Amino acid sequence: MANALGGVLLAGMAPIFMLALIGLLTSVQIFAWQPVIVPIQFDGKRLPPSSQATLVSGDDNGAFVSGYTNLTTGPGQYFISHFDQNGRLQWSRPFGAPGDMIRSMSAGVGAVYVLGTTSSTWVLAQYDSNGNQLWSRSLNLAYGYISYTNGNAYVVGNGSMVVFNSQGTVVRTLAGLNFDGTVMGASATISGFYVLTTNVLEKLSLDGSKLWTAPLAGCSAYGPADAQSSLTVTSGMEFVDYSSCLIEYDSSAKMIWNYAITCVDQSYPQQSWISTDSASVYAVTSSDNGRNCLTKYDYSGNVISGFYLSGDWRIHGISTGGGATYVAGTSGSLMSPMVLLARLDFSHALILLGLRPPLSYLLIVGVLGLICLGIFRYRRRRRPHLRGRWRKTVDSRDPLTDFRSTRR
Repeated sequence: MANALGGVLLAGMAPIFMLALIGLLTSVQIFAWQPVIVPIQFDGKRLPPSSQATLVSGDDNGAFVSGYTNLTTGPGQYFISHFDQNGRLQWSRPFGAPGDMIRSMSAGVGAVYVLGTTSSTWVLAQYDSNGNQLWSRSLNLAYGYISYTNGNAYVVGNGSMVVFNSQGTVVRTLAGLNFDGTVMGASATISGFYVLTTNVLEKLSLDGSKLWTAPLAGCSAYGPADAQSSLTVTSGMEFVDYSSCLIEYDSSAKMIWNYAITCVDQSYPQQSWISTDSASVYAVTSSDNGRNCLTKYDYSGNVISGFYLSGDWRIHGISTGGGATYVAGTSGSLMSPMVLLARLDFSHALILLGLRPPLSYLLIVGVLGLICLGIFRYRRRRRPHLRGRWRKTVDSRDPLTDFRSTRR
């Protein structure tokens, strides 16, 4: 009986062993408990193959994504697209002519502001929620970043700052700001304007007065992050990704903590991008093993969760908005990439052999069903078969009715 029972258990467990073997042979993640990743596919008729996304900016109604197409046939054509929170493409518009570039983007109230370069100058353009370009302004810049807050768009570059209102009128122009180093990022809030350079983090008032300068303490053990740095500001806290370190400052320039950004397997980061919501900081990292990982921190610097992004994804940006977190980049081969936008749902779910809910749950139900079927068949084989029929007989020696079994 022991052998028979063991055989049943082996038969029931065989599907699990097979799944594990498949996972090992195909390098598929066998089991994980992590946030759900919802890929959002672009409309292939509007965005042809050989395309990639370079920037993403979230708002309360979804995400704005910019990138370029026709990578293998000549100068790329940049585009800007808007998706709602369910991943439906609302509109997609080309930016300028082939060869023009989008350098920075910021979502506003019912609009998005795009800063880019044409063949001769820098251009700031505003699009409304329906994709209509409302206005465009030329700027004298060598480099620049844009950030929106409180009804105004702030453009910084060349040691200067230009402020536009929502109608495209210049509200203020500030020159001679003399930033310490090359500007790597900018973020405008109602409490001030933050500029991240290669050397320091500077805070200015919205009228251009310098309030403070904070030094950057990079994690030299990990080396420079390929000149990739980013800045995000929320709730009076400033978070800086510098040399693959995540640094938090308070509103008075005091450094609260400074941690090296690492992936779940402690691999070395090469590039990273950060974004925040009301309670968490998100760092998406391109590691030295060629994979992308996402790490979620609380405001005390504690790691809440971390996991690898599946598939052949190459992430180029991350943004939060409307309670959602979005990552954008490319998928597919390097010779024929496809635009990728994904929404991350941090309500954790079961990932089994790369399958996500509901497929992962259906797989578990199927395996459990096979195990139960094996046990049921085993019990049927061990149960004696009744080939006869019970019938009522009367024993003349016993006044009581007696039931006996007879066989035909």
